[in-house]
Amino acid sequence: MSALRIYIAGPMSGLPDFNYPSFDRAEQDLAAAGYEPLSPAVLAHLSPTDSGVLADGLSYEDVLAAGLQILLNADAVALLGGWESSHGARLEVALARRRDLLTAPVAHWLSLEPVSPAPEADRAGAPLDSSRVAEIERNAPTVMVDPLGTPADLRASLMRLGDKVRADARRGGKNR
Repeated sequence: MSALRIYIAGPMSGLPDFNYPSFDRAEQDLAAAGYEPLSPAVLAHLSPTDSGVLADGLSYEDVLAAGLQILLNADAVALLGGWESSHGARLEVALARRRDLLTAPVAHWLSLEPVSPAPEADRAGAPLDSSRVAEIERNAPTVMVDPLGTPADLRASLMRLGDKVRADARRGGKNR
């Protein structure tokens, strides 16, 4: 039986090295506890010369869309500290909850005996439900508040993100 696939959600933007060290530590701890960690902290997203900068040609929306694609293969979500203040992590948690995934802090998962997902919970390769993406886009502004931008800016960003997720799904879920 396969291990429970746990997506790691947490803050990245505005933190040194995009908080990758925290994601890496959580990934190692979850793996050591018997889970299959799924991390959005992908080194290919970072500039090869400066880990505090995204790679050329990548935007915030690109990286968030890649993370959402990874999340679609998860059975549950482990939350890093500070996730509540991250727009991206809040969107990931909203999507996870709409998919009926259990969300809990990393420490919670480490305190449990790992379990295998039920066979029907295996969503690897599941097609993207475009109506669900549209519903999340419609409702996301009520989940997220952008103190630096207007609701229209946030909605425009979410629409671009939805377009990106749908385009990735049409390409067969391959991201770059």
